[in-house]
Amino acid sequence: MKPHRINHINGGMNMSQILLAVFIATVSLGTPLQAVDLPPELPLWEKPPLDYAIRHDVKVPESDIAANLEWIGVAIEEPDYTIWGATPIQDEKGHTHLFVARWPEDNVDPAWRKSSEIAHYLADNPEGPFRFKKVILQGTGREGEWDAYAPH
Repeated sequence: MKPHRINHINGGMNMSQILLAVFIATVSLGTPLQAVDLPPELPLWEKPPLDYAIRHDVKVPESDIAANLEWIGVAIEEPDYTIWGATPIQDEKGHTHLFVARWPEDNVDPAWRKSSEIAHYLADNPEGPFRFKKVILQGTGREGEWDAYAPH
């Protein structure tokens, strides 16, 4: 595989879109994801800054998945919510379940910390369209408990 230079973080895609694209490529190609080693001068316990790859011209081999990713659109778009952190799961019948954190759009920050909920969406295949099924987890409002506010 030829090296691929990282020249931007995510090309304008949000995390839900990136995860869905990787999931679709993995399912359709049947190839596993490949791990990439960081340069040896970076201790494992240090978290690299977001621009580390750009500043150090890190070369990453282009995987079959990356070479075959194709933009097909936004997975979930709801006018009243910000959608974040999608986790796709394919069931034994081939349906794709997408679990996302979402919160009211008109109060983005600090809404995710106080209003976030986990919602379940379903599609017949990884390409969608995804339909909202139900909210599966939301804050209880009970002070001092792990789930008092905003599961995220």
